[in-house]
Amino acid sequence: MKPPPRDPGPDPPSELGPARAGSRGAHPEDQSRGPEPAPGAAAGSSVQGAPLPRFDVPQRPTGRGYRLARCSGCRAPEERCFCVELRPVDSQVRVLVILHALEQFRPTNTGRYATQILRGSELRIRGGRSSAGVPMPLDLSDLDPGDPGTLLLHPGPEARLLDEHFAPPPGPIRLVVPDGTWTQTRQMLRREPRLKALSQIALPRGKPSIYALRRGVTPDGLCTLEAIARALRALGEGAAADELERVLLIAVRVGMAARGYHDWQPPR
Repeated sequence: MKPPPRDPGPDPPSELGPARAGSRGAHPEDQSRGPEPAPGAAAGSSVQGAPLPRFDVPQRPTGRGYRLARCSGCRAPEERCFCVELRPVDSQVRVLVILHALEQFRPTNTGRYATQILRGSELRIRGGRSSAGVPMPLDLSDLDPGDPGTLLLHPGPEARLLDEHFAPPPGPIRLVVPDGTWTQTRQMLRREPRLKALSQIALPRGKPSIYALRRGVTPDGLCTLEAIARALRALGEGAAADELERVLLIAVRVGMAARGYHDWQPPR
């Protein structure tokens, strides 16, 4: 019998579930670099900031998981590319993923898939730098803390649970999702007052995560794509949630197979 898979990545999943996933420490923000394009992004989605070539940075990660030749779209090893499975879908809920700059280089990051699949979604980089080393500020001027339809997916102490008692706000909904380790997402909220001032929502406890490519500190922690899918389902976007969960399952199976676990099955 094989031992359980080991995580080659340096950090656990993003904290977006009902209990924090934890962190083994974030890299200093002053080592962050600029954003890169999201190949295969859904029509109508966008990435904020000037694109940089993939890994064209002096401080790029050098761990085992980063040395493989990877597809620039799905980030799977090139021989296991599943970009054909990233099919754009519609969602009445507009999703904005705010990605910590260091997460854009991690092949185990899942938040980017949401912006590659959901039409009208958007990806912004927090803590990035241009190719000249100039810090690129995160523009949040379009987020109105007074708008009841702008919701931050973060389990803060005043967050409302997305359960059967949750009453969706009238009108269009914009779901803002910080994407990074627990340390990185807390750092985002501390340093971005406008972000912290948004109405917060959190997910109730549910089925265990199927995400086996990173280790979490708590059994009920979720990866970012799972959290977005469950939030969309609670907000009435079941078809979009189904598609995100389908892609996540493919991504995990591909990742586990690349590590030699060809018979991996998700928990029931």
